[in-house]
Amino acid sequence: MDNKRKNNFVNKADKILQCQRLLLSWISFKGEVGYNTIKEKCEYLNIQFGLSIDQHPAWTIFIPLFRVGIVEMAAQGRFHLSPRRVFGKEGSYLLVNLFDLEELPNVMSKGVVKVAPGMFKTSTIPQGYVASDFNAEAVLSNFPSLSKVVSRFQPLAKNDMDSMSFVLKKQFGLARDKREELVYYYVDEHRRVFQVPHWETNPDAINIAYCLTKIRMLETGEVSTPLAEYNKETRSLKVSNYRFPILLYRVLFLESMLNGDGPTESKGVTEFSSIPTCVVKQLNRILEKSIVFT
Repeated sequence: MDNKRKNNFVNKADKILQCQRLLLSWISFKGEVGYNTIKEKCEYLNIQFGLSIDQHPAWTIFIPLFRVGIVEMAAQGRFHLSPRRVFGKEGSYLLVNLFDLEELPNVMSKGVVKVAPGMFKTSTIPQGYVASDFNAEAVLSNFPSLSKVVSRFQPLAKNDMDSMSFVLKKQFGLARDKREELVYYYVDEHRRVFQVPHWETNPDAINIAYCLTKIRMLETGEVSTPLAEYNKETRSLKVSNYRFPILLYRVLFLESMLNGDGPTESKGVTEFSSIPTCVVKQLNRILEKSIVFT
C-alpha cells in the first residue's frame, strides 16, 4: 500500500471513530433509539464526514459498537448504551461505558488503553467500582448448539420452494422470500421450513441460520472454507466475519482482550489471540463440531 492510500485509510478510520463517538453521545442523550433512526443518523454522519460508504453506513458505524457490547438491544428494534461495568480477569480489566476520553486521565493511573469508543483496558479498577470476573468457558456453556436454536424457530406449513431465493444452496438452508422484503426461512435436510425471526426481534437469528447452512455444506464437502480454525500451539482462533453470530463474537472479543491484545481483522477474517482450548471446545460444540484444529 503506497503512502497516499495508507494515509487515506488511516484518515477514514479516524473519521469513523469520530462518528462512533458522536453516535454514542447521541444515543446516551436519547436513552433509547430505534434502529431505523440509528440508520438515518449513520447516513447523515456518512455524508457530513465524507466517508463515502456506498451502502449501509450503519453496518460500518453502528454495528461494530453493538457487536462488542458497547450498545445493547433494549426492546424490539430499539437500542441503548449497555450498563456501565468492569470485566476482570487475572489483573486485566475492561471498562465499558465508564468514562469519556477527556475524563479518563484524571481518574486513572497510566497504562490505560482505548479499545473502542466507550471501552478501555487497564490493569487497575476505577475507585468505587467492582469488577465482574469474566469466564468465557462458563458463558459459552450456557449457549445451545446452532441446530437446537434453529429447531426452536417457528415451524411453517410451507412447501413452495419456488417462492424462496436460497442464499447458499438450492432448496436447503437459509432462504429469502422473493415476494416479501426481509422475510427469511430455514429449510432443513427433511425439507421442513422454519421462519427466521426478524432482525428487530432477534439480531442473531439470520446469522445463526446462515452459519448452520454453511456448516451442513461443509459436512457434505459442498464448500471448503471452514467457519473457524484454531491453532492449539499459538491459541489463535480465526473466524469468518460474514454473518458470524454477534453474541459469540462478543464473548470471544472480551476473552481475547482480557487475555492479550485482542482481535485483528483482515480480508474478511477475525483472528482472536489468546483463546484457551477449553473455550474453543465449548465454541466447537455450539458450532456443530465444525472448527478445524491445527
